[in-house]
Amino acid sequence: MECSRRMLRGILGKAIALKFLLLNEFLTKHPISLTDNERRLCGEAIEIMKRATDVHHDHTHVFRLLGYLDEFIATPDFQNIKNIVDLKIIFLAIICHDLWRSKKDAHTAFQMMQYMFLEHFGGPSDFRKLAKKYAIDPVLSKKVSYCIMKHTHLVIVPLKTLEAKIVKAIDEIDHTSDERITLLEKKFLLDRPITSYYLKQARLAVRLYVKADTTPTHYFPSIESRILAKKQLMADRLDAEIADYAVLLEYKNKKDNQAYQNQFEAMKQKFQL
Repeated sequence: MECSRRMLRGILGKAIALKFLLLNEFLTKHPISLTDNERRLCGEAIEIMKRATDVHHDHTHVFRLLGYLDEFIATPDFQNIKNIVDLKIIFLAIICHDLWRSKKDAHTAFQMMQYMFLEHFGGPSDFRKLAKKYAIDPVLSKKVSYCIMKHTHLVIVPLKTLEAKIVKAIDEIDHTSDERITLLEKKFLLDRPITSYYLKQARLAVRLYVKADTTPTHYFPSIESRILAKKQLMADRLDAEIADYAVLLEYKNKKDNQAYQNQFEAMKQKFQL
């Protein structure tokens, strides 16, 4: 069920400082009692995530979130509410929150917005199918499903449960993580054609996921300070990288092969890809 850290480094494609906890590491450290079926559900969920079409929503994303949750548990924010929250709900929701999204890799700005809307329905649906397969307690399943539904970017009705707020806030941290941005750089510079579609998509993604002031940022002071400390730095970094990409695209459109190759190699060196 688990994947070694060495294998994960290989998947990421470059040596970066990984901040994640594997499932067994987290369960050893924190008092969560899972049934055999709940463990099997987690195992299958991770296997699904390993086959993710979208690298931003693969199993490494889940392991990073467990690392953030581990750090959050040590804060006064969590200690003040630890007796009134169910850590099992949070754990299962984090493991399963992107089962649907992992299968969808947007190639246009329209697809990105479409997936953001449909995830509200697809995420809970995929989890419920897995929960039914493993005969998970219906009450528990309903609470986990609610967290998954409410972790999505487009949420109009305010969140009702602390567990849902924690899952959404923890997920928000990863929007500005160095590891996730590294995957973004590799994805757009090496794995996809250099086109105006992806330039527009990158600009939209930065506006939606990095620059926007989102509600989860303000749920818990410790998470708020952590996110705000990274937001502007990451926004400036991504704006500069998108500007470099725009130059690369301009050289491509002008068919200036030498300038294109020089820019491409400079960007690869800059991103250490």
